[in-house]
Amino acid sequence: MVKERTINGENKMCNACFNDKKIKSTTTFTIDCNGSLIVVKNVPCMECERCGDILYSDDVSQKLENIVEEAKARSYDFSVVDYEKATGIEKEA
Repeated sequence: MVKERTINGENKMCNACFNDKKIKSTTTFTIDCNGSLIVVKNVPCMECERCGDILYSDDVSQKLENIVEEAKARSYDFSVVDYEKATGIEKEA
């Protein structure tokens, strides 16, 4: 049985390279939904310092799902959404 290394319930080990150093960052999330391309910019994430693997918190994952559902409902072939504007969350200084 593999035991996950956690601190305060948060996984601190990279799933790709097993490095334990991650930094707060932002990324661009892109998904192709039935021929519609949806791009969400400025998404907060934790990024592995070694390999660049991206991890989203549960809260960010839920908000991404909501943003994607809203974009799909608009039926555009291509949508670009800013995470901060879509969620009303200001970027941390």
